[in-house]
Amino acid sequence: MKEFFQSKYFKWGMVIFTPLAAVALLVIFLLKMGIFISAIGALLNAMMPFIYGGILAYILRPIYNGCRGFFEKKLIKWGVKNPRRAVLISRIISVLLSILLLLTVVVGLFIAVIPQLVNSTYELITKVPAYSDHFTDMINNASFMKDEWKLYINDNWDKIMEKIYEWRDARLMPYLQELLVKISAGLVDMAHTLFNLFIGLIVCIYILLSKSTFTAQSKKLLYSLFSKENANTVLDGFRFVDRVFSGFVSGNVIDSAVVGLITFICMSIFHWPYPLLIACLVGVTNLIPFFGPFIGAIPSAVLIFSENPLQALYFIIFIGVLQQVDGNLLKPKIYGSAVDLPSFWTLFAILVGGSLFGIPGLLLGVPVFTVIYTFISWLIDRRLVKKSLSEDTTDYFRLDRINPHTGQAEYLSEDFMKERRLKHKEEKRIRQTLKKEQANYPMQPSILHQGRPLEEILREKGLDEDEIELVEQHLEGILDDITGETEDGNDTDQ
Repeated sequence: MKEFFQSKYFKWGMVIFTPLAAVALLVIFLLKMGIFISAIGALLNAMMPFIYGGILAYILRPIYNGCRGFFEKKLIKWGVKNPRRAVLISRIISVLLSILLLLTVVVGLFIAVIPQLVNSTYELITKVPAYSDHFTDMINNASFMKDEWKLYINDNWDKIMEKIYEWRDARLMPYLQELLVKISAGLVDMAHTLFNLFIGLIVCIYILLSKSTFTAQSKKLLYSLFSKENANTVLDGFRFVDRVFSGFVSGNVIDSAVVGLITFICMSIFHWPYPLLIACLVGVTNLIPFFGPFIGAIPSAVLIFSENPLQALYFIIFIGVLQQVDGNLLKPKIYGSAVDLPSFWTLFAILVGGSLFGIPGLLLGVPVFTVIYTFISWLIDRRLVKKSLSEDTTDYFRLDRINPHTGQAEYLSEDFMKERRLKHKEEKRIRQTLKKEQANYPMQPSILHQGRPLEEILREKGLDEDEIELVEQHLEGILDDITGETEDGNDTDQ
């Protein structure tokens, strides 16, 4: 039997059978794709409590670790002599405090935001006639406007308000009623989601309590599957991913909380309307990198504008200043080196992640792409090291070529770079001169047809001998191209 498996006939049979089996499996998958998708959906639906629990545990992990380290030391000082008992008690206390903090934040946000959001929406709809009358009174009392202008604005403003009333009655109110019907119809799905979240909260407690055990089992599995070197590499990779995600998530939450708190304090000092609602809105939308501040500032400014247009202008200026302070002072201090991604790739990650995955892509696109960017950079550096080449990007700025025989890098000299920049400037100036000349004689295809020598015309334009020589070389190249096209195409008209 052993000789049969080692024979060439068995090997040739496997070579033929393996591609055929792969093609057959692919055809079955394509024909039964709906069944596979349904099975994957059912599996994900069954795993949702564990997914929610894992996400909650990862978010609460920094709070849990901080509380656990604090209470372990305190319990030993307070007289708990058994170290294992101190660790167990500190774990339980830390989990309870973490869950309590999470529930307090979520319930507090709902209590603060939902009632004010409903009231502000109702006031915004019901106060539309008052806003219209206030605007017309302001126009009529404006002394710098002519009577004809006032009449024209009032006539058109009445038409605009009629359209707004029609839109409110025909579109907005039916849409709100339809939205309420959909919400009522989706109560079953909402109850199912809440049930999954409740089970996920229980799973989160188990994950936090067994975090050390799960970590040890994962390491044990890695070293059993891979060699020591590869297992160490995989562990370093997971540690880096964890550092990026934990730094980004915790830093983003802290930064958004600070921004929301600053917004609430400043709005309370300046007596702007809806301070708590707008502070929560600005803080939550600040979780989205780059575009989040604008997403939160626009509806907030509309709410303030409904009460006082001048305060809305002040609010927009305040948000602009706050974002500058946040981007240049707060975020570098909070994030540290957890997310070190260039600005272009940050914008790329947000746009692509948002387009593909919606809100989760907007929230997590930056850390995910940071991991991908770092992994690709690591692969590139690894291959460069194998080729005995530099890993520093700055070494490639002035690189001309690498000698394939000696392996020595050949760099462009500073004199050559200056000469090339001067040459580009001269060529740009010559092209501009030719364009101006053609603009002066739009019916002529070239300045050569003016009956005067080219050198004389160019000297009048202020060009020196070297620049004239460049123009002649440029024109000779064009004539050579035209001649070559004529010979290739046998077209005498060219």
